Amino acid sequence: MNLPCGVAQLLVGVAEERALSLGVPVAVAFSDAQGSLIFFSRMEGALPAAPDIAVSKAYTAAALRMPTHELGAMSRPGEILYGIQNLQPGRIVLFGGGFPVFLFGRPAGGIGVSGGTVEEDMDIARCALQALQAMEVWADPLEPAVAMLPGKRWTALAILTAVSTALGTQGLRLGEPDERTLAGGWILAAERIGR
Repeated sequence: MNLPCGVAQLLVGVAEERALSLGVPVAVAFSDAQGSLIFFSRMEGALPAAPDIAVSKAYTAAALRMPTHELGAMSRPGEILYGIQNLQPGRIVLFGGGFPVFLFGRPAGGIGVSGGTVEEDMDIARCALQALQAMEVWADPLEPAVAMLPGKRWTALAILTAVSTALGTQGLRLGEPDERTLAGGWILAAERIGR
């Protein structure tokens, strides 16, 4: 399963909120499992180079299924991947801020963040990945609710009713996750059952 675009959009919001709290305007990119761009955002004031770097970080992390900072360590002179950046000039990034994205244990894409220090970029990306983990947790209990509603177009009232019913039968209560987490869980559940 590739990272759904709607989930990527929600995660960009998480990343940008973290960037604002750090006072760092960034560019955030999400790719699918093959490294192709699926969602991108650039905050006002981000460095001019940040968009291209963020996209390349997302590509690198997805295509090689590893964080860019780990790849950097493995590509130093004398290391096993020395020179890998020369295979695709401008696409392979060897410093932090790019992470692979996994959904339900399988490769689903990559995230790339650029505009702050390497540490800030990594922190912002990790914050988005933590939000994704929360969405994954909610996909399971939401799956019965998604299955109750036909098609892909739902009203807010129909969703709330279906969610309340599905969670109630599982002994869970609505109100624990925030709306973004719940929406992401809904999208992931819908993707899993082919909606």
